[in-house]
Amino acid sequence: MKNLFLTCILLISHSAQAFSQEFKIGDRVVAIEEIQIMEDGQPVGNVSRGFPLDIITVEGDRLRVKSPRPGWISASQVISQTDALKYFSELINNDPTNRDNLYARAMVWLSIDKYDEAIADFTKRIAIKAEYRDYNERGYCWMMKGDMDKAIADFNTAVELAPKDARMRLNRGLAYKKTGDIERAIQDFNDALELDSELIGAYENRGLIHLRNNDLVNAVRDFDAVISLNPQSVRIRELRGRCLIDLGKAADAIIDFTKILERDPQSVNALFYRGNAYDSMGQYENALLDYNHVLEILPRNAIVYFRRGKTYHATDNLETALQDLNKALSIDADNVYFLRERADIYKDKEQYQKAVADLNRLLKQIPNSVPDLISRASSLKMLDQSAEAIHDLSLALKVDPGHDLAPLAHYIRGDLRRVAGDFESAIVDYDHALLGARSPEILYLRSKCYRNLGKPGQAIAGLRESIAINPDYIQAHNGLAWIFATWPSEEIRDGEQAVVHARHACELSDWKDPLLLDTLAAAYAESGDFQSARNYLDAAIQLMDDEIQVKAEVVHKQKLYKANKPYRESIPALDSEKR
Repeated sequence: MKNLFLTCILLISHSAQAFSQEFKIGDRVVAIEEIQIMEDGQPVGNVSRGFPLDIITVEGDRLRVKSPRPGWISASQVISQTDALKYFSELINNDPTNRDNLYARAMVWLSIDKYDEAIADFTKRIAIKAEYRDYNERGYCWMMKGDMDKAIADFNTAVELAPKDARMRLNRGLAYKKTGDIERAIQDFNDALELDSELIGAYENRGLIHLRNNDLVNAVRDFDAVISLNPQSVRIRELRGRCLIDLGKAADAIIDFTKILERDPQSVNALFYRGNAYDSMGQYENALLDYNHVLEILPRNAIVYFRRGKTYHATDNLETALQDLNKALSIDADNVYFLRERADIYKDKEQYQKAVADLNRLLKQIPNSVPDLISRASSLKMLDQSAEAIHDLSLALKVDPGHDLAPLAHYIRGDLRRVAGDFESAIVDYDHALLGARSPEILYLRSKCYRNLGKPGQAIAGLRESIAINPDYIQAHNGLAWIFATWPSEEIRDGEQAVVHARHACELSDWKDPLLLDTLAAAYAESGDFQSARNYLDAAIQLMDDEIQVKAEVVHKQKLYKANKPYRESIPALDSEKR
């Protein structure tokens, strides 16, 4: 019997030696015995039989491998995955109840994604003797196969058998996370960290859930913990940097991306997101340097052309911005973000027809996009296509009356209706626009509608509120002065106040606006100072071209002031952009 036992030992030893081979960088190998990984003459970790290792350096019979921590091992301690299966299978054939060999082979199956075979080996181990790690590993296999019910059942058993092992709760949390049961997943990660405050996987996965839920503050808090435990974690450092940008902490984000680039100067992700961080801080030159670097590495990356184009746009370099957006769209022709940005560039270049063309293409893909409907309407307005613009604005307000941009839609539509002479409808729109904010400009424009409807009281109230908000708002002072000076009803007119507001408007404009001088002349006429009225009207005429003189009725006013008579506006008055 003793001789037979020795023969078996010799056969097994010979089997392992028969698999020895030459290895190269990039090979994945398997430990055939318990291995102590060494670094600078010191042990840095242990690896169990059956565990896979990736070779990163070969020096004779020494291999540097990637493990939780990189280090050196002897080539004689490992074999290829294929040979490992043969090796452990031979051992199992000689002793089918050896749980260690079953575990080692199961781990090899796992390393090549053969989950059914791994499950079979773990099940055999459980039949011999149930241990928590068998349920844990088998649960992992079920999870990778997508059978989450069986995975969670196995993890539940693992937790029951090892209630103090944080890793069991971590793995069950991962399964819950995959099923979308986020509440239970977070609870497991929390419990795991109560048991082991240095369990990186729990911080990482809880942070990823926070990130998915847009809870950036808590995501960053968990990513902080990961990085403090593993400063070399490039992925988590990148994610933290991206969160920090969105949290308005771009300077901190730049530190993260720069640390990544210190290790890998060609990291396109770090370069790209650092460029975004610089851009968000207004450091456009630095942003452009990073985007340029990315495009040297990835010359056909549409998103980088898009981002660089936005940066050029922010610096008012419209031609270069347009070139980048053209390049981005040549790569990804229907990208709505690219089309939207190019439309904005065209609008700033006052090429409204081209802006409309891009927005047409965009709105074919997302026809009810409120911001883009409003954007197209603003370009159509500049093209004097009022009916089409009003249609877009009305559709936007129908799609989402409570949209953040609804006040803007009402404001633009109100302007279009005012210019068209539909003052009642314009007032309704301006009222809605003012619900968003008490804008001095909108109050002024609404007052013009009231004036044209013969409602001076409402007009005056709006102009006074406009001035209260912005005491130096020229148009409001001028509008108020014009009503006080020229309104047909005596109870409305106030020559003294007309002069005060008209002079203030002229002072704010450095006495260079002829229509403001014309208002001041009318104010002096109302107050009875006709010499000043004539003087300021003459000064206004000197700054007017012939067309404006006709519109301002200067000949008629000259006659009135010469005869010491004030000017009176007819009702309804013609709408004027200055009054």
